[in-house]
Amino acid sequence: MPTPAVKWQDPFLADMRKIGDPLADATIDRVFEAGEIQRVNDLLMSLVRNNQMPTEGLDPHVQAYLTATEETPVTDPEMVREAQQFFVDHGDLVLFSLVCASLPECYTMKKGINVLWMTQKLNDHALRRLLETAQMVLRILTPGGLEKKGAGIAAASKVRLMHAAIRRLILHGKPSSSPSDPKTFSEVLIGEQWNTDALGYPINQTDLAYTLLTFSHVIPRSMVRLGVEMTTFQKDAFVHCWNVVGQVMGILPEMLPADYAEAELLYTQIKEREGGASVEGQAMTAALMKCMKDALPGHLVDFLPVLLMRELMDPATCSWLGIPAPTALSEWAQKILTDEIRGIALVKRDAHEHLMVTPMLWDWAAGKIVNFLTNYRQPPGWNRDIFTIPDELATSWNLPKADPT
Repeated sequence: MPTPAVKWQDPFLADMRKIGDPLADATIDRVFEAGEIQRVNDLLMSLVRNNQMPTEGLDPHVQAYLTATEETPVTDPEMVREAQQFFVDHGDLVLFSLVCASLPECYTMKKGINVLWMTQKLNDHALRRLLETAQMVLRILTPGGLEKKGAGIAAASKVRLMHAAIRRLILHGKPSSSPSDPKTFSEVLIGEQWNTDALGYPINQTDLAYTLLTFSHVIPRSMVRLGVEMTTFQKDAFVHCWNVVGQVMGILPEMLPADYAEAELLYTQIKEREGGASVEGQAMTAALMKCMKDALPGHLVDFLPVLLMRELMDPATCSWLGIPAPTALSEWAQKILTDEIRGIALVKRDAHEHLMVTPMLWDWAAGKIVNFLTNYRQPPGWNRDIFTIPDELATSWNLPKADPT
């Protein structure tokens, strides 16, 4: 068997750009064949708007898919416990790393970003993407999330089917019949022309693997940069948890790294091949930064999201994404801020409890942003949790409860 350094070369990764998800794609193809494109539209919108897979009138092909994917992949219980305990201890910093590193790193993919950009055209979608991604991370890394019928497993299975529906609508839509002012994901997707020769198969194996690595590799990398000590076993455990998710989401085994060292290698090779500046990536990063700034009252601390992004990503990536270069004053503020974060990361009661000391600025900013996210009002007709932090985690992280009003 070839080593990862040999296996993950350009020809192999190029081939992976031509492959989607045979099981889920076949399911959606059968739904389409049974009732034309409206059946796929309706299924996608039901998946978007509801917490659970709808059961009433469920298409038999979708039911067969659920039966085929309902079993949780084999996991290493010790590794799962280690990664989830790390999240209990440091989840607030994990969520900030998600916003300030994982999501923007996704926007460096010059080809893969086109699918994301299509749905970005909808009002408030940048915020919804942030909320829904954060909720998925919570479901996966909260203890119990990867057990049989756990919330993390269910979320991954649902996302997999959504990906297949999106592929079908992009590849077989009817642009001529799309409304001039689209209001839903489906209306946006069927109005687009997709160039498979130039962009590859939409949501292909290379793009899926890279996106997974923005969680399994980028989050531990960010924790270390913020001064949180992680053992090799903890890093490998993080990769293991996300590999479980990758299996549920239909990522091929050969695109799943065995440990953190392999994850770093695969991430680097995909990014060197596919990464770069794009108008779409810069626009989506700007929208993400606006979401974060909107969470903070006034404008005096608008610099916080930018400073954390510059701390957690390298200068070339920041340049690709159009993240403003630091001034002398902001460089000083960045050093003060990140030094404080590193300081609190090292002051703990013990290995299994939350940080003892949190700087006033960080505590204030975290509270404001979490309160903003947890109080987002879902659109009419939706029946799902957009973003909810379990009470035990909120208590562990010393975060305020959501405003019930």
